[in-house]
Amino acid sequence: MESDCVGCSPDLPCIGSGCQYYGQYPHFYCDDCGDPADYILDGEEHYCADCLADRLNDEFDDLSVNEKAEMLDHLVVSING
Repeated sequence: MESDCVGCSPDLPCIGSGCQYYGQYPHFYCDDCGDPADYILDGEEHYCADCLADRLNDEFDDLSVNEKAEMLDHLVVSING
């Protein structure tokens, strides 16, 4: 939990709970690089967009051509039997 306080001008009094930035809110960070997370994968792993793309590309690269085609809803037929 982190505060989202933006540190208003010292000339303005803090309005506490009437302010949209007041209070403690959950913040999530990428499990790989530590940047703010954009996504939660499988309900538990947190990733920024770049790290998630790398992770999914690595997993996609491990699939066979037929598995990739099936995931993308393409019909692939071998010419050589």
